[in-house]
Amino acid sequence: MPTYRPAVAVSGHQANEANGLARVSLTLVLVPVAGALLVLLTYRVHVLAPSLTLVPLFVLGGILMIIAPFTTLATLITGHVALLLAKHYAPAQARRPTAIIALIVAYLFVLGYGVLFFLMMHQR
Repeated sequence: MPTYRPAVAVSGHQANEANGLARVSLTLVLVPVAGALLVLLTYRVHVLAPSLTLVPLFVLGGILMIIAPFTTLATLITGHVALLLAKHYAPAQARRPTAIIALIVAYLFVLGYGVLFFLMMHQR
């Protein structure tokens, strides 16, 4: 089990530096979340008030959902690397919970993509 040595630069990281890759993974996972919310929200508002023109928001949500699988894959990669790098940071700067939350949300999206693919393949 690796131990942390305070005030010493480990693997090129300064002692007061934070794990920025964990924040990157959390930012990347927000892309599919924002896309799904925009698409669902604009559809729901359109059903309730058809006179409102929400096409730009729907298009933006669609674009975000098109790039969502790529950002989910990038989240999985950066999240796992952030967890590996967290060993080299002080506990306060490791941001392990941030990387874990990003990975949980990304894996939920992977599960959702799998369910969607299964439903599309078994549709009659």
